[in-house]
Amino acid sequence: MTSRREPTRRLQVCAHRHGNDLMLLSAAETVGVDFVEVDIHLFRGELDARHEKTVGPLPLLWDRRRRPSWNPPRQRLDEVLARARPETTFYVDLKGWSQRLSRRVMAAFEPRASYVVSARAWWLLHPFRTRDDVRVLRSIGAAWQLRWFRLARRGPTAGGVSIRSDLLTEAVVAELKSRVEVVFAWRVTSYAHACQLEEWGVDGVIVDSLELARELVDRDG
Repeated sequence: MTSRREPTRRLQVCAHRHGNDLMLLSAAETVGVDFVEVDIHLFRGELDARHEKTVGPLPLLWDRRRRPSWNPPRQRLDEVLARARPETTFYVDLKGWSQRLSRRVMAAFEPRASYVVSARAWWLLHPFRTRDDVRVLRSIGAAWQLRWFRLARRGPTAGGVSIRSDLLTEAVVAELKSRVEVVFAWRVTSYAHACQLEEWGVDGVIVDSLELARELVDRDG
């Protein structure tokens, strides 16, 4: 049985991909997570809330978790924002390469008070750095990208990182925290895993399971 301990500080919890589906969005809001992640693609002039990729300009959606699907109904970002509660804070993961995506997302989120934005393509984050109400996280999903961050960021910098959890050790977290304000970890799969990351100094976890999210939220009250 996993040992339960009193937390020394509050671990922030993000519901992974739950902004891509209106039913999942409602469920995450009911649990009371700190952030609801929504993946945003710019496709044929529209902002799609989905994780699946397309094949160039073709409406063939595919993802490693699902079979390819030809031109299925796609969830639009404006529908997600219209359904979300006013107090819901989104964790926006940008999926693309052009800063046109960044500018469109900034315009769409203008009515909302604050949000988090991340991207594996770090140049997409540049337009958001002038905004005091947006937390900017560089996403790190591979060992080479972590090495690049270490080389490119030798001194303290504003914002933070969102990093695949298996790239972390206690020493890596300490190094990152000496350079950025916050560290989020993704692919967090259990309560014990989340607690270990918290002990190392991680500020937030991104989880697939709403049961795990509820356990962490209830623990911290």
